[in-house]
Amino acid sequence: MSSKPPSCLIILTGLPKSNKSLVAKDILRRLLDAGEECVLVDEPSLSLKRNKAYKDARMEKITRQTLQSTVERYVRPNGPHVILDSMNLVKGFRYQLWCIARENACRCVTLFCADSREVATSRNQSAALKEVDASVEAYEDSIFEDLCNRYEVPDTRDRWHKPMFTLKTKPIASEDFSGEIYKGDYVSNSNDDGAHVFVDGEMTYDAIIRMVSGEGSSKDETTGDGDGEAMTSLEESFARNAAIDGASRKSLRPTFATATTRLSETNLRYSLDKAIQRVIDSIAKQNSANPLGVSEPTTYTFEDIHGQDCSTGLKPIRCVRQPTLIELRRFKRDFLKISSSLKTKSSEQISQLFAECVARDVK
Repeated sequence: MSSKPPSCLIILTGLPKSNKSLVAKDILRRLLDAGEECVLVDEPSLSLKRNKAYKDARMEKITRQTLQSTVERYVRPNGPHVILDSMNLVKGFRYQLWCIARENACRCVTLFCADSREVATSRNQSAALKEVDASVEAYEDSIFEDLCNRYEVPDTRDRWHKPMFTLKTKPIASEDFSGEIYKGDYVSNSNDDGAHVFVDGEMTYDAIIRMVSGEGSSKDETTGDGDGEAMTSLEESFARNAAIDGASRKSLRPTFATATTRLSETNLRYSLDKAIQRVIDSIAKQNSANPLGVSEPTTYTFEDIHGQDCSTGLKPIRCVRQPTLIELRRFKRDFLKISSSLKTKSSEQISQLFAECVARDVK
């Protein structure tokens, strides 16, 4: 039996131009080097230009839906690890992504790129001076300011942000780089702004890779002399944010709210249609045998359905009048639209539920 852990959804979040793409590519490379199957999902891979994708509320909604549907296509327990490289600026959207991972019994990690707004603004202005590939495409000033103003910083107290790792970069000139000065940090060369130092980068990257690959330990060491030590800067909290809770390495367990229950039949649509049509045929047959006025109350029994995948038979229903065949067909269309949310497992339950809907909707 394989000991491979369930796949993991890695959600990157941060201000625009906070080096998320650089971090995502570093994680992708390290996971591939570790022999893990991994997929990177971002706007450029979906042929989305960032200025167009976030120019207004309508386009931003379409962009989020596109990213979400792509993640849903890849996320599954034994599937590849998925890295979502996007701003993910809305807290509610990050919660939706967490629910997707939970529904599919996968793990979920949040990676917060904590570069300040001043640094991100400077980087965006620098990118605006260069015409390069889409990965370093500069945002228009109005779009950039709007995205920064609406960004919701992740909070480790929210369970859908746990475990959360934090990374911050320090731009440096290549000639100023010294292995001794930046020992313990991770230095990466980007194509838009020279070399960057990731504070506590090596330790944070190592913790992420070990957790995703299932090698992490709940006793991973953190820096600091004790829990009562005061945090004087964001840099001092990075290692503490990188600490891994033992339970976080396990797959998320679907709950009643996120679990999706399917009918046991192989062909769902055919089974639904067949179960509903039996009720319609029975009602139409009884209407033909006992024609009454349109305002006459009518009780329908489904003795003719007994034995057709219905071991116990359906309960009778009482309608205030006889429904027409056209009405029954409309009820069927409406019922099929909501069939994906049904929690039943048998054709008999489907037939009974549809019959009760007919009794309720006939006015």
